Amino acid sequence: MVKSANMPESRFGDAPIEFIKACQTIVNQEPDSRLARIIHREIEAAGLEEPITSDIKAEHGVDLV
Repeated sequence: MVKSANMPESRFGDAPIEFIKACQTIVNQEPDSRLARIIHREIEAAGLEEPITSDIKAEHGVDLV
């Protein structure tokens, strides 16, 4: 997720990582669903596909691929 100087990450706890895991689960379980297409579209539009995966693996040891 985008880190902002105005919003400390600790304020959100594990919510960002859990959100990303949930999105990955949706994409993996129902890749042709409307929601999976929306998730892919938004990640690609933000240019975050590789950075999100790399950041999560580095910070949390979770591989989302």
